[in-house]
Parts: sequence; structure tokens; C-alpha cells
Amino acid sequence: MPDKVMKPAGGTIMRVTQTDPDCGTVGECYGVSRCVATVDITHEYIDATDLTPVGMDGKACWVFETLPELKWERYKITVIALDIRIWNLLTGAPVYLNEAAPTPEVVGWDTTRDMIESASAAIELWLRQAGEPCAPGLQPYGYWVSPWIVGGKLGDISVGNNVVNFVMEEARSGVPSPWGVGPYNVERNAVTQVPRAMLTPINVSVPGQETIARRLITTLAPPIPTSGCADVTPELIVLPLVGAAAVARTATFPLRPDTGTPMLPARINWGDATPVVVVTSGVSANHTYGAPGSYTVTYTPTANSSPNYVSATVTVS
Repeated sequence: MPDKVMKPAGGTIMRVTQTDPDCGTVGECYGVSRCVATVDITHEYIDATDLTPVGMDGKACWVFETLPELKWERYKITVIALDIRIWNLLTGAPVYLNEAAPTPEVVGWDTTRDMIESASAAIELWLRQAGEPCAPGLQPYGYWVSPWIVGGKLGDISVGNNVVNFVMEEARSGVPSPWGVGPYNVERNAVTQVPRAMLTPINVSVPGQETIARRLITTLAPPIPTSGCADVTPELIVLPLVGAAAVARTATFPLRPDTGTPMLPARINWGDATPVVVVTSGVSANHTYGAPGSYTVTYTPTANSSPNYVSATVTVS
């Protein structure tokens, strides 16, 4: 088959993942927003150095100049409807909580002098592909991941008879990033169409060739927008966790963050030798294990990019 051609035609959605500001390791939480006005990416280079010596007659003995070298990318992100948790991840701004019970709500943020020290995140963008043929459920998108950006500064705010935008600017890519293949399924297997993580990891092993960003084409749809922070490693609820082989286990389907309905369709791997189960309806599924042992159940949504939902260990006696 011919190689793909990337034809970006506007962005659709952005996912922001918490990362450690010192090392870039993936944190515990992520947020997804579609109300992003623009993401501006510029490239900053180390300038070429002229090493041409000139003799006493004023003429060059030889001509040589080093090549310029890419240092990093710079990012400016303009947000319209501000998800405060996402703003916290991008800028390090501490969140402000109310007294709601049992879980206080995030209702604001503080601007502090030192918050830039904890501004650290990974950003992923999904872009429309122009003029691409597609099959139902396999619409192509451009997928752009910047696995570690740090040092985001607050942009100016203008309040008037207009929409108020919030700007993070002058963030730069962190290198090297330990993102690897990432914590999410973002592609489909080219043969089976089953969602998976990136096929090859972000490169960190070769000095000078560290990957600061990756852009590819995928047919796995963008993630579902969240409200606040979602768990990077969500747990699939399977009960009972302990019991005899004759006892049926029930896996309760996780819910979509936007509608509260089950996240379907999906694939369930019960962790034993039985075939993977495809589920398209309902709120739960049952399974009986045929032999004693310890098993881990994995739930993989197949319509949108997401993490896998993994159960605690099921012990069968």
C-alpha cells in the first residue's frame, strides 16, 4: 500500500498529561479539552558557527561552517473555556478548592511567583485529515504528541466586552523524555484494527537524536473530553476478587466522562486462555474461570483513544 500523506485541516482536541517537572515521567492525571483556540509551535536552533580562517592577505584559507542544530520546540497555547485542572498541569498554578462533600470541587486557582517551577506536562493534539477516504469508525486523524514541555509562562489577559482567552507561552520541550510509547492507546493495529499504544517508543537512547515530538496519522478517534483530571491508570472494577472457580466474576464497564454512560464498544481480556470478548452493549459482563490462579482483567475501549482499564488481581481458589 502507498505511504500516507499528512494533510492537516484544523485541530479537534487536546489531551494534557501530568509529568514530573524534573524528569518528565508520566504522573497520575490527565485532562482532555476541545475548547482550545490555538497551539503555536516554533523551533529554536543553535546558530551555525563560521570556522573559515582568513590569511594575512584577507582571503579565506578554506571555507567551513557548522550546521545549525535544533535545541527544542517552543509552545504557546491559547485556551478559551478554561478547565482549571488542565491549567494547573500546563502552568503549575495551584488549584483552589471549595468545601463540597465528600470531595471538594476545584473552583479556581492561585497565581504564585514560583509556580513555573512545577509547570510540566505532555500534550497530544488530534487534527482533521483533509480529503482522506475513510470507512465507518476509521476516520483518519493527524496525531501530534509532545511528550514533555516545561517552563510555561503566563501570557497577558485582556478583560473587556469580548471573550477572555488564557495563554501559556514560551514553554519548551524537555529532553530526553521518558514517555516511551505513552500510557494511552493512540493507534490501531494495521492488520487487526485493534487499538494499541504507539508501535515504537520515543527515542531517548542516542544523544542528539532524542525525540522531542512525534507526528503521525491514526484512525483511532480522539479521546472523550473530561471534566477535571482523569486517572492515567484507571481501575476496572471486577468482583468478587477472591473466591472459588465456580463463582462468576462480574466486570462493571467504566463510564464515559461526558455522558456517564458505559464506555462502549470495548474488548475484555479476562487474563486466562479464553478468547478476548467484544462488548457493544450493557453495563457489565460475567466470566467464570476454569482453573485456580491469579488473573488480571483488562478492558480496552475501541472507539476512542484512552488508557486501558486494568483490574486488581483476581484470585481463584
